Amino acid sequence: MPRSLFYYTLSIALLGLNSGCATTNLNQVSESQEGYIERYKHQTDKVAPEEALLNTDPEPDLNDPAFVDLYNGKDLSDWIPRQGNFI
Repeated sequence: MPRSLFYYTLSIALLGLNSGCATTNLNQVSESQEGYIERYKHQTDKVAPEEALLNTDPEPDLNDPAFVDLYNGKDLSDWIPRQGNFI
C-alpha cells in the first residue's frame, strides 16, 4: 500500500472512531469517568510519573564495538532454540 494511501486510510479510520464517541473534544472527560476523578481527586498515595518508570536504563550505543546485535534484520537463521519452536 502506498504511504499516502495508508495515511489517508488511517485518517479516515480515526475520524470514524472519533465520530462514534459521546464527545469529540479530547480535553473533556467522559461522563462514565467523572465519578472516578472525583473519587481519586484527594488520594494521598499517588505515584509520581517519574517514579513509575519501569525501565530507566539508557539505550545501548549501537555504534559501540562491544554491542552485539542479536537479530540480523532478515530471519532467525543464527538463533539457537532452547525450548519449544520458533518460526
